Amino acid sequence: MYDHLTRATEEERRQKALVQSQINTHVGGIMATVNAQHNQTTASLAHIAGFLPWLEDCRKTAHDVSHAREEKWRMSSATFHDQARKDRESAEKEILELLKAQKSALDRQNKILVHLCESQGVDVDPNLDEG
Repeated sequence: MYDHLTRATEEERRQKALVQSQINTHVGGIMATVNAQHNQTTASLAHIAGFLPWLEDCRKTAHDVSHAREEKWRMSSATFHDQARKDRESAEKEILELLKAQKSALDRQNKILVHLCESQGVDVDPNLDEG
């Protein structure tokens, strides 16, 4: 019975050693895989981080182009509205001058008509002469 117990104990130790060896092998493989993934992730992050200055430069360039386009639009819009205002003021001035000329012509015609009517002996309303 002693031999049987000794063999069973030895068999149990051998089984434990075999299981421990297999566990160590698998843990080592898992750790190697984890380390490889970590290294690959770190390399990918470093690669991506290298693009950040380029990306920021693209963003800045796009902002500058957009700002320049907006500024050009503001200037052309201001020029357009300023020119439209000048054209409107010029047209208003011309119209006022034409109205003054027409009023002056009508006043002269009115005076001539009043004078003709009076010379013909026609009674003319005195309010027509005012104006």
